[in-house]
Amino acid sequence: MTRLEQLKALVAAFEQAQQTYAKTGASDTEPDGIFQVLLIKALKGKAVTVPISRDGWELYSENEKSDEAATALHKAATACVDCILASPISGSEELCKYLEDYCWRVS
Repeated sequence: MTRLEQLKALVAAFEQAQQTYAKTGASDTEPDGIFQVLLIKALKGKAVTVPISRDGWELYSENEKSDEAATALHKAATACVDCILASPISGSEELCKYLEDYCWRVS
């Protein structure tokens, strides 16, 4: 499996976590934007701190599963960030293009 294929699978796992916890707000604009910013920061080699709390992901505070959702999003996003950071990004034009297209929320 190529690094790009691995990343795509990890992004799909993050999206699945978003859908699993959609009732907590996990699939809303805010967590999606936070995820995209994390990916772009990793791509650019900047310091990345993946949120772990419901507040960090901007999930609904009144939903009892928000803490569980935050943990799932943290785990899935961390896997994506680690995959990007472990890649020789400068030599992978295809991976860079994929991330730039996927992270459309980040200007």
